[in-house]
Amino acid sequence: MPFVRIIADQMRKPSGILGRFIIARSMNRTNADISRLTVQFLDIKPADRVLDIGFGGGATMEMMLPLANKGLVAGIEVSDIMIKRARKKLNKIAGQGRREVKEGAASKIPYESNYFDKVCTINCIYFWPDPAIGLKETIRILKPGGVLVIAVYLAEEFEKYPPAAYGSNIYSDGKLKILLEDAGFSNTRIEHRVTKPYTSVFAIGVKQAVESN
Repeated sequence: MPFVRIIADQMRKPSGILGRFIIARSMNRTNADISRLTVQFLDIKPADRVLDIGFGGGATMEMMLPLANKGLVAGIEVSDIMIKRARKKLNKIAGQGRREVKEGAASKIPYESNYFDKVCTINCIYFWPDPAIGLKETIRILKPGGVLVIAVYLAEEFEKYPPAAYGSNIYSDGKLKILLEDAGFSNTRIEHRVTKPYTSVFAIGVKQAVESN
């Protein structure tokens, strides 16, 4: 199997020694800019419950903990080794609020409806078998008025990354906006930011609040 295909498979679901020691660290390092900006767009408040779908190396959750220090920072992952790694690492961080890591995927999020204030997913939607189902699940577990931030790299740039040719569904700005609106999100918008290694794209949507009579 070509090495580039191995990397692509590891991006989708890190496993083994390569995933635990190389891929996780690489994710944290490569995604540093896009993670930082995602957290800014979420505008996390102290009492917020926040979910990171496909948290990978766990660096974004670490950024969230001091912000949601009276709430909850949660993450779901399909990779066993990423879950074990995150639990071990996050448990060492004291005095910064509750944290929770579970096995799970966007297609079936293991939380009750109307539970989270903010949700994000960073460089993960590429691998969702059915993004429409994943976004329906996401809007289900968000509270009315809750915010979702989907962070990816600009399609025209990311498609030149060799592993992206192996099983990554790359989304244009327009497609991301349509997916959000079809799932029921309102106030949708697309933001671009210059970051390394590629330009970052943030697709943002809000779960419409229930109007009172």
